Parts: sequence; structure tokens; C-alpha cells
Amino acid sequence: MPIFGVLFFSAAMLSVIQWQFSRLTGSSLIFGQSLLQLSLCLLLLFYYAKPSQKSLLLAQFFSSFIILVLCGLLINESYISWHENATILTKQAFPVIILGLGGALFLSRMIYLFIKEDQPNTAPEKGRKWISYLSFFVLFSIIIVHFTGWAWLDALVASFIGIILGISAIFFLLDSYWNMMDISN
Repeated sequence: MPIFGVLFFSAAMLSVIQWQFSRLTGSSLIFGQSLLQLSLCLLLLFYYAKPSQKSLLLAQFFSSFIILVLCGLLINESYISWHENATILTKQAFPVIILGLGGALFLSRMIYLFIKEDQPNTAPEKGRKWISYLSFFVLFSIIIVHFTGWAWLDALVASFIGIILGISAIFFLLDSYWNMMDISN
């Protein structure tokens, strides 16, 4: 169980580092990519740790809340950068997004290996695929921003990622809340 804490701390620190890097480059997409990686890491940790149902629901509740708050921060950062019409240093942002894509694909593959044995075609499996697709969308968006100079596209795509992850986090939050209420009865 100590590995669970170490992996979660590592994923959280990576998200903080990518958030700082997104502030340095002006690209909100980097922070969006870090939220995608954090979501995948949380899914992977839940499958790896295999806690009791009550612990799993509690962890799902708090991690969904954290993801929801971070999605709000991402949307806020995107809105501010859009209004400031900030310059995006795409040459510096591009390598981080490629590394983030590699991290997201690696985590997605690990989740696939865990889910394949237990429960194929479930919601986490579908969520894993959507997060992978969003990761590729981030990469294509930063390429478009680089070649066209459309800074508004960076903010728009980052807000879209924040909204999609936020809606997912709300559903996971409500699901864990109602399941905890059922267990307590």
C-alpha cells in the first residue's frame, strides 16, 4: 500500500510541474495534458491497489473532487490567457506535450492490461480510450497553434478538455457519493 502513496504523490508533483511549465510557455494545453495524465494515473492506482469497496469509494470521491477543482483551474487559466491574448512559446511547449502524450499512452496501456483480465468493455476502459484520444487532440492542437499562431485555439481546446474531464469528475463524484450512502445503510 505505500506504493500507492508514492505513485499518487509522483503524479501530483508531475501535474504541478506541468502547470508551472504551462505558465512559463503560456500554453494551457500543457496543464490540460497533465490533468489527463493525473486522471489516468488515478485509474491505474485504483486497479493496482485493489482496496476494499468502502476505501475505493472514498478514494474515488476525493480524487473526483480534486480533478473537478483542477478542471475549474484549467478553465480559469484558459480564460485569462485568452483575454490577455498571451504569446504562446510553442517551440518550448511542443516537447513537453509530446512527452505528455507518451506518458498518457503508457498509462492507458497499463490500465488496458489491468482491465483486460478483469472486466473488458467497462466504463474505465472507455474512459481510458477517450483520454488517449484527447491526448492526441492536444498534440494536434499545439501543432496547429504553432504553424498558424492562433493563440485562442490553445485556450479553447484547454477549456474543452477541462469541461470534458469536469463532467466526468462530476459523474464519478455523484456515483461514489450514492454508493457510499447505499453502503452505510
